[in-house]
Amino acid sequence: MPSTADPSTFQLGMNAGNDATFRFPIKDAAGAAANVTGASFKFTVKTAFEDAIASAKFQKQSPAGSGIDTTQAATGLIDVLIAPGDTDTLAGNYAYDLEMMLSGKTYTVALGAFVVRRRISTSGSLPVPTSALVPFPGAISVADALYLYDTPEALWHKYKNVNGVLTDVGQAANIPF
Repeated sequence: MPSTADPSTFQLGMNAGNDATFRFPIKDAAGAAANVTGASFKFTVKTAFEDAIASAKFQKQSPAGSGIDTTQAATGLIDVLIAPGDTDTLAGNYAYDLEMMLSGKTYTVALGAFVVRRRISTSGSLPVPTSALVPFPGAISVADALYLYDTPEALWHKYKNVNGVLTDVGQAANIPF
């Protein structure tokens, strides 16, 4: 289902690495849906409006195979199709514009902010701990306990986090206990 660009701000937002479709309604001077059959379109995303086209993050063009679907152009609706690869490495605020070329003239149909939210879930798997024992100076940690060796006593002290306080919960000659 496409998201329609808000005509008051023309701000677009999406999650990085997702599919997205943004619908732009094209209107005539009277505010009615314009028949833009035969027009071609370009949708460009850059870091800032003033950046050179060579530094664009990505660009879509009509026809649909190139990222802009004009099958509803007779009713004034243009869909910009964003593929996961277009935004997979992006996060932050960018600028975009949608240009229409019709009868030898170029019109800027929309321009505004293009916000890409960073991904939380990514492909791959969670890291696997290499060992149950985690060494650090003078102590080792096993699961939810910390063991410290007291040299003069020749004993291991077991500590646990109890309500945010590291508490000595026992002693023994060997670990774990």
